[in-house]
Amino acid sequence: MIVKCATLDGKAKAFQRGYDLMSGERVWLVLAEGAEAEVDAALSRQRANDPDLWVIEIEDRAGRTLLDEPGL
Repeated sequence: MIVKCATLDGKAKAFQRGYDLMSGERVWLVLAEGAEAEVDAALSRQRANDPDLWVIEIEDRAGRTLLDEPGL
């Protein structure tokens, strides 16, 4: 699963789950960041490798995703 946050100004950031190797905890890592078209291209490449990929898109002008909240 990937979470994409579009800030409605032509920019976006995509996150994927990964591990912090130092602590062993699951964290959200930035997969792609920048112009929304470039982020969408990166997601298309990911989708080509994984046809079952889920992408959840959030639109928030402040770029809030709530991914740092407990339980997510």
